[in-house]
Amino acid sequence: MTDSDRLHRSAMGYVSEANHLRACGESEETVKSMKVKAFRLEKLAALYSDEGLEPTRSELFRNAASPAVECGDYKDAKKLVAEGLKGNPPEKIADKLRNFLIKVGV
Repeated sequence: MTDSDRLHRSAMGYVSEANHLRACGESEETVKSMKVKAFRLEKLAALYSDEGLEPTRSELFRNAASPAVECGDYKDAKKLVAEGLKGNPPEKIADKLRNFLIKVGV
């Protein structure tokens, strides 16, 4: 298992925890703190990913952009989307990445 895989799995754990906390009625501040942790780990996973490994690389950038948008960090989300589009992502993932740009007002 690569460092990117480990970071991604840890991030998904925080996403699951955030969803669980939300379902249990926890405050949005608590939920957001889990999403921020997920975002930071997904960002690292994407940055450590192998540039030639598609679609994994672009999917990791998409996964990192999602919690960034949810946390209101549009600047980082835009950067992550741009990085994800730099490689040779499959068209389906490229479309999802471009949709994030629309979502954040670019």
